[in-house]
Amino acid sequence: MMERKLVSIIVPVYNAENYLKECLDSILIQTYDNLEIVLLDDGSTDSSGKICDEYESKDRRIKVLHTDNHGIATARNTGISIATGEYICFVDSDDIVAPTYVQALYETAAKNDASLVACSYINFDDGGDVPEVDSETPHRELVVTEKEMEDDDFAAKYTVKIVIPINKIYKKTLFEKVKYPQGKIHEDAYVYHRLLHEAGRMILISDPLYFYRIRKDSITHSSFKIKELEDSMGAVIDRIDFYNELGKQRLVEIAIDGYLYFLWRNIDIMKKEAVKDYKKLIKPYILILRDKLRLLKASKDYPLKKLLKMYYIAYLKRDF
Repeated sequence: MMERKLVSIIVPVYNAENYLKECLDSILIQTYDNLEIVLLDDGSTDSSGKICDEYESKDRRIKVLHTDNHGIATARNTGISIATGEYICFVDSDDIVAPTYVQALYETAAKNDASLVACSYINFDDGGDVPEVDSETPHRELVVTEKEMEDDDFAAKYTVKIVIPINKIYKKTLFEKVKYPQGKIHEDAYVYHRLLHEAGRMILISDPLYFYRIRKDSITHSSFKIKELEDSMGAVIDRIDFYNELGKQRLVEIAIDGYLYFLWRNIDIMKKEAVKDYKKLIKPYILILRDKLRLLKASKDYPLKKLLKMYYIAYLKRDF
């Protein structure tokens, strides 16, 4: 019989009173029950903290920590530091997980001796019904390493599933060298490449076991903010520098292509929202692009024509 290690589920909570009970109820009915459920009340000003305490009083697996508001990255880091499980999962307090969420992830990790396993997820609109999952969907497993991420098409298809933190089980030891950066928007984009490198490989299973609620007031649906520009570009810069230090040229190239994508995306958003002086805001990132281009080399994977196009964009294009 497979040994059932303790799994710590870390739930950062901030002003989620309308969703928290539904989230916690979905965790409490997990078919894998050797759980420690860590609720981090991050300075909520609504009744979220009270709800956390109510659930702690009725299930011994739950422990609650109330703190001042420091943001989700600090909440995750704090949760990791106090978790006692050998494995860790993250669940956002407005989302829902399938009853077999932990079991499927854990058994895949144990079977493959993997320290990082991810499942598929399904988005649903706030106020809408949780989508029904086709029980006949075949179970498939895909091994993802840095080698697979060297392929443009593969990276484009799977990066989002790899980046987000909430559809995964992790060996806690992965976080001995990796911490979520405080005060960043999309802080997960700063760590996913580091986690994949530490793990060596990720097993991605096809089962849709996580249900992600799309809220109109979420970060990803808010209007342009300068911090969004700074942090989205900063995450890609971190990835470029990380792979350059490791000497992984192909991953450096793909990261620089990603930098250009986010550069144009931010320019497009600022144009659509008529952001004043957007050219002034974007200029420092054009200069950074020029600096990073020195890391590119013409090769079969990065042909000279593409390299020259990058230099044209960085030095000659003026219609942004």
